[in-house]
Amino acid sequence: MMSSLRNLYKKSKDRKSKDYNYVTRANTLASRLSRSYLISCSCTGLYFMLGPILKIITNKLRSVTYIRELPMPMKFPFNTENSPGYEIGFVYTAVFTTIVVVYASAIDGLFISFAINLRGHFQALQHDIRKAVYNDTKVDPQATIISLVDYHVELLSLSKQLRLIYMPIVFGQFLITSLQVGVIIYQMFTSFEIGVALQLSDWHLATPHQRRSLAFIMLRSQKKVVIKAGFYEASLANFLAV
Repeated sequence: MMSSLRNLYKKSKDRKSKDYNYVTRANTLASRLSRSYLISCSCTGLYFMLGPILKIITNKLRSVTYIRELPMPMKFPFNTENSPGYEIGFVYTAVFTTIVVVYASAIDGLFISFAINLRGHFQALQHDIRKAVYNDTKVDPQATIISLVDYHVELLSLSKQLRLIYMPIVFGQFLITSLQVGVIIYQMFTSFEIGVALQLSDWHLATPHQRRSLAFIMLRSQKKVVIKAGFYEASLANFLAV
């Protein structure tokens, strides 16, 4: 597909009009967005990598006992709290975090680049259609129409190819996200049901002091659980409304 896009870019540059500027600008935008995405993922991974190291340094300076933690919560068949197990686990986590960052950036960056590049070609095709002249004796109108149709067919073919390539990836991401949301809803619902279980219990047989403690449990279970992620807020009420 990359070869097809390169050939298409060369063809657009060979046109007499300056419609290839659409593709050039699209390539520049895609490059900047992909680079920004890579930097964002790298900074996130670096944050998790440097966090435990900074905690170790600050606690040593303060002479405070600190249980060393790995950048990511992982289980190993050896003790990772003491040397050299901690160092081995840290290096292992760092290496695989780097692989995940590079892999995710490559896949998402390619998708962004392909989609934006195709958008630039569609804009170039629109430019050609608007500027097409059909009553010029020096230009064969039939050849112009054939050229536009071939260009459009090739763009549609590349769009279909892009959709088929990324369909399993998009489906996998949707499935994982759906499972995560389902688990969150299940956890919130079961937490809310604690109050119902308390109402069905023999609470009337408890002493006044015990009833007061049970009332605190009921009040706490009825408190709205909210998960915030930036501007998005997830709660049981929102999920039930959907």
